[in-house]
Amino acid sequence: MFLPGDKKDEFLERHDGEIDGLAQHFGGYIVHVDKVSIRRRLRQFKTEHLEIGLKLLHHVHFYDQHRVLTEQRLLHRQLNQVVGAGREIIYASFGSPGTSGDELIHRYRLANNMQGATWDPKFINLSDVGQFVERQNLCFAFIDDFVGTGRQAIGTWNGNLAF
Repeated sequence: MFLPGDKKDEFLERHDGEIDGLAQHFGGYIVHVDKVSIRRRLRQFKTEHLEIGLKLLHHVHFYDQHRVLTEQRLLHRQLNQVVGAGREIIYASFGSPGTSGDELIHRYRLANNMQGATWDPKFINLSDVGQFVERQNLCFAFIDDFVGTGRQAIGTWNGNLAF
């Protein structure tokens, strides 16, 4: 609802076309993102920070499902090249069960034809990493969908593993 003199509503009206474009850009996201949800998100910013909030949305690198699949295949090839022959790779989601990391592990397996019981031992829960500490020639690949400050990764590591 637009109230005369409401600076946030004035800002959102001035940038209506940009918000439409952002809604189209994020349209392939698994959770429905539309003009209303973007406006709602921007309203959470202080009035003086709305420009920054809008600018941030323009700089979000969104990967649709096709791009995720393509990038996971590329990542797998690169990981195997870096690790090299003679080292086993164990994969784990870097987060709690049922989060986006679990979904990415599933998609990673599909993208790289790693389904089936023969591949199951290569995919473990993060809490099981400690069982592999004494193993030689082993590489862990932690899969997650977001890397920021690293605070979540450190917290997860410290909270779930006792070495």
